[in-house]
Amino acid sequence: MDVDAAQPSLDLFKAQIQSLSSVPVDRQKLIVKGRQLKTDEDLSKLSEGTKVMLMGSAEVIAAAPETKVVFEEDLTDAQKVSLVPTVLPAGLQNLGNTCYLASTLQCFRAIVPLKEALKEYAVKPAAYGATSADFGRPVAHRMGALFSEMDSSTKPVVPFGFITVFRQQFPQFDERTREGVHMQQDADESFSQILHLLCESVRAGSSLPDGARGLFEGNMISRLKCLEDPSDIGEDRIEPFFKLRCHITEEVNFLSDGIKRSLVEEIEKNSPVLGRNAKYSRESRIIKLPEYLPVQFVRFFWRTDTQKKSKILRKVTFPIRFDVFQFCDESLQKQLSEHRNKVDLAVESSSSPQDAMEIDAPGSSGVYELCAVITHKGRSADSGHYIGWTRDSGEDWFQFDDDKVSRVKEEDVLKLSGGGDWHMAYILFYRAAPWRRPK
Repeated sequence: MDVDAAQPSLDLFKAQIQSLSSVPVDRQKLIVKGRQLKTDEDLSKLSEGTKVMLMGSAEVIAAAPETKVVFEEDLTDAQKVSLVPTVLPAGLQNLGNTCYLASTLQCFRAIVPLKEALKEYAVKPAAYGATSADFGRPVAHRMGALFSEMDSSTKPVVPFGFITVFRQQFPQFDERTREGVHMQQDADESFSQILHLLCESVRAGSSLPDGARGLFEGNMISRLKCLEDPSDIGEDRIEPFFKLRCHITEEVNFLSDGIKRSLVEEIEKNSPVLGRNAKYSRESRIIKLPEYLPVQFVRFFWRTDTQKKSKILRKVTFPIRFDVFQFCDESLQKQLSEHRNKVDLAVESSSSPQDAMEIDAPGSSGVYELCAVITHKGRSADSGHYIGWTRDSGEDWFQFDDDKVSRVKEEDVLKLSGGGDWHMAYILFYRAAPWRRPK
């Protein structure tokens, strides 16, 4: 800065310095050629171009950081996962045609109560009543250990231990080609086997009071009626169910259409009234809803000419929020209606509809929200490629293509309805959601 020779006062010079550096006048030390300038110094005596060095601290002194600065390269994988929200979750390394299993595991992992219970089970199996004689204990134990490793990793995890015990437990998934390469398998078959095993092995424990069965088990009532003699009505039969099926025909365009068809079937059995075999209609309705509701698209059928499972490519759209009211028995529909009406009244009487929504407990209204999807690309269930898709939050989702993980949007998931050779939904995972009155 330049000094005005007409006003060579040191105090004025210091005031100018304060305006530029925020160093107060009383904290300034000005050094010229190794000596400090004095208060009565006449700056006009300094020759042109003389350099003046400032020593002093600014008015505001930055406070020391409350926590120690930690650099990213010093963080462990577990710390990165917990501290850095942009880090993608861990994928699973493909060990040779294992995408059917990787996609299934990622969707199970998206069911948080089950994941946490399995992680605890891996450490304390006895807490869930497990014994060394339990058929499914090795698989459940390895599954929990794998989920723990995935939760603390930012890199793809090698699921060797889990796949080894899984194939030991279910030899059908250990099939190989003549060259010794493991064969591709059907994701629905692996999903069904794992789900059954978990429901039998992971019983009530601290992280899961009703066990795995409590998350997935619903009940249906089936009614038989003879099509040849209306007076011949069979006894009602109540059975558990763990997933719904969507049958696909030329008339099916929406998920609900296919489920309707799956709940009504025609069978042939002996009629005690007619004294011979006769055709019956068996209609099923839900009487108890589960917290988590998987829905399988029945896209594959057996072709006798090729001796292979062939795929139905027809487009069948599915919703993010799914109301199963129409598939419920009248007794359950009455309960659901009463609950919905109470919530509606609470919303109408509340100044804040959002606050009123808090009284609604998920699972009481028959409404579900999509939380995960297994998709398949290809023409046969025993070939092609499987991918898992899981909800993160809001409209954000993760796509798990084995070890490759990426973020996608809800609109990308809704495009998985089929109609071509691109990935299409094979198994949908819905979880119970609060009731929201349709607009």
